[in-house]
Amino acid sequence: MVGMALAIDDAEPFSFAMPSTGRVALLMIDWQRDFLDEGGFGHCLGNDVAPLRTALKPAAAVLAAARAAGVTVVHTLEAHTADLADCPPAKLTRCPAIGTVLDAARGRVLVAGEPGNAIVDEVAPVAGELIVHKPGKGAFFNTRLHDELQRLGVTHLLLTGVTTEVCVQTSMREANDRGYECLVVADATESYFPQLKRAALEMIVAQGGIVGWAAPSADVIAALHGYTAPPPPPPAAAPLPPVTTAATTAAAASGRRTLLAVSGTLQDGFELRANLDAPGCAALLVGSAVVRGVRAFLDIKEEGAREHAGASPARVNPANVVTGNMAHANLYAVYLVHESVVLKALLGEPRYLAIAPDAVRLDLRAARTSHAVVALLHAAARELDASAPPPSEVSICTVLSTYMAPSFVPLPAALPGEPSMTSFPEGLAAFAGVALSEARTGGIAEAALRTAEATALDADACRAARELYASGPLTAAGAAAAGEPWRPRLAALWDADQLARYAAAAGYGGGAFGAELASLVAVAPPPPYKETSPREKETAAALAAAASAAAAAAVSIGGLAAAATLRSSSLAASSRQLLVAFGAGWLLRELWARTDAVREARAMKRRSVAEAAISAALAAGTTLDGEAQVRCSRGVGHRAFGVSRADTALLLIDMQVDFLHRAGRLGRHYDASRHAALAKATAQVERLLAAARKAGLTIAHSRSHRYGADVRADLLRGPQPGAPALGDDADGAPQHFGAVDVGYDLLPSLRALPGEVVVDKWTFGAFASTDLEAQLRARGVRKVLLAGILTNVCVFATAVQACDRFFRVCLVEDAAGAFKPDWHEKAVELLSGPQTAPGHAAAAVGLYFGETATVAAVEEALERL
Repeated sequence: MVGMALAIDDAEPFSFAMPSTGRVALLMIDWQRDFLDEGGFGHCLGNDVAPLRTALKPAAAVLAAARAAGVTVVHTLEAHTADLADCPPAKLTRCPAIGTVLDAARGRVLVAGEPGNAIVDEVAPVAGELIVHKPGKGAFFNTRLHDELQRLGVTHLLLTGVTTEVCVQTSMREANDRGYECLVVADATESYFPQLKRAALEMIVAQGGIVGWAAPSADVIAALHGYTAPPPPPPAAAPLPPVTTAATTAAAASGRRTLLAVSGTLQDGFELRANLDAPGCAALLVGSAVVRGVRAFLDIKEEGAREHAGASPARVNPANVVTGNMAHANLYAVYLVHESVVLKALLGEPRYLAIAPDAVRLDLRAARTSHAVVALLHAAARELDASAPPPSEVSICTVLSTYMAPSFVPLPAALPGEPSMTSFPEGLAAFAGVALSEARTGGIAEAALRTAEATALDADACRAARELYASGPLTAAGAAAAGEPWRPRLAALWDADQLARYAAAAGYGGGAFGAELASLVAVAPPPPYKETSPREKETAAALAAAASAAAAAAVSIGGLAAAATLRSSSLAASSRQLLVAFGAGWLLRELWARTDAVREARAMKRRSVAEAAISAALAAGTTLDGEAQVRCSRGVGHRAFGVSRADTALLLIDMQVDFLHRAGRLGRHYDASRHAALAKATAQVERLLAAARKAGLTIAHSRSHRYGADVRADLLRGPQPGAPALGDDADGAPQHFGAVDVGYDLLPSLRALPGEVVVDKWTFGAFASTDLEAQLRARGVRKVLLAGILTNVCVFATAVQACDRFFRVCLVEDAAGAFKPDWHEKAVELLSGPQTAPGHAAAAVGLYFGETATVAAVEEALERL
């Protein structure tokens, strides 16, 4: 039976309608005791929990209606592991109460399994409903929620929960970026601060529902009463099992693993990717890596070649030829594979391809080498030679070409800002003149390749390079004797114990690939998101265990004393003895609670000392621990945001011609007030960029090919119809950059310089659909100065995503702009909104997402670096 359509006619900003082919799910966001109970976390910060509880009744009514209609229900909890391994320093800085005991009856704040972390009874889950623990504000980042919803075929979401401006709005924006149509139930969500709830709801429905819809619970319930959920989708068809025996499957599951760098049709999305899987042991994508010393070509399979298919075009293969020239580089995909894959991966590939364990160099300092790859290889290198510094290059098993055929043609370099680097999917798309999404279609590029000219190979240079790499040093001492940098060979096969050690040391258990790798090697719990020595980890674990044991002892000692009294006294013993015994237990428990209070008082004292040091640095105009302090523009007390060349980036969002120029595709439709607002922000961004470049900060730019509801991937491929005519720059250079459309490109005054990061996104936030996080991590960035447009859309989304990815964020508020002043102001207020009630003692530590500052304050601080 096909389900009936779900329709809410009076939703804002217009009717919300789901077709009968869609599926809806209800998200119940963070209805946990930590936030809703008197004595809970929110209440202990001075907040009135009564408003949150008023939203419980409509939320419970929506939940009951959804259950009756057979709608999928998902509950989320903001929850951390007991050792706070998934709660990084940036979050603890904003909220040091996490993990502490504010009320003994509720246990440790925001820790999974504690009484306060339970969902309140009014909306408690029932059997079969999904419960998702999230370490950040959003329900999608670093959780399995998206995979579960996709498995169920969900297309539309209804949201209730707390608080509106933080976890509910963040989750809704994440869902919007992932293609879900979302509606928030306006009276089934609440905030401690009514003005922030109003601002959040207005931002959600602004600009024609740019994030989604809103409607009252009565309308949602009425729609659910007339809705029948369709039957669940059939399970995805399982692939045909390979022909194996029980012995080979067992061997695969228990065998050793290694890292393998591949390029071309062995990558995800191409036809030979399955060759990387072993029976019972699927390959795991770890990340990307820049491999130097190779030059990338395309093999056109001309007539007479083994794979030539006559009139039916064959697939295209890459050929990465060893040249020995470190200026030649290609972006490889690095997989963790079973040892048997090293022997079978090239089945069906051309005979000129081989897997070499020590022929080329993997560049661990390159911006496009994923942080995940760097972390894992650094951990392995430390075990190989603990006294050596982290290597900048390593050797691993890599797929390479053994010779140069006349049919090879150069692979175009198509990575933004990387003129000397190639990547197979991007290069193939550029060569064939198709979208990147089309490059994985078999036969798409043959017509272009068959007309290409052949090139030549310097065989002597190739041979010399192989000889040099084959004799490369294994240890740091050998490297020093040879007068070369240490380049350890890490092409070894790792057993389960080795891999577990490397994964644990590398910090797996969180992040893009952490869940899969942690499951593979049984790493639990995940280590902290900071550099921590083994001794520090052991000490922290011991302290946590001791604290847990002491707390348990304090709780139970009254009962033990009572039992001892009963055993040692006669049946006629007075009840007074029992009271004395239980009183002793109560006293010990109270002493333990006061010890907690003493620790918290000491922590507050340390924070006061730190704040005093920051205030002194601000007053004196000096640096503090190598950081210049940016005076923040909002919040309580002497708030400051430390910046340094080593760990701070300036991130500029979507400063593109189409959005900002009067001739741009969107700009040509703006009225004078919109142009004035954006022009004012643009001038401030230009000042900010000049100061950041002068100070030597990392600079990153995002460009968006999401134009409202449309995704314009064609704009990345060169000039397209409707491009604005801007004329020439003052020096006569045409106003376009690289191979992108002139309107899609950044404003001429803000174009990226060589070496600066440029990412292209189709989501509102700059992290969700790009490798921005990996590029910033590779440069050592932990803190982000944020500016750009629009404040209430892409800037806000990027700030929230950066926060959930454990970067510290400071919005330079006068270098950001929106179409309307109140939209800008609401976004700034939400980003820097407090967790604490006005006047609360802990007000100086409680911002939700980040700090705010002005361009002048940033310039003043950067002058001190």
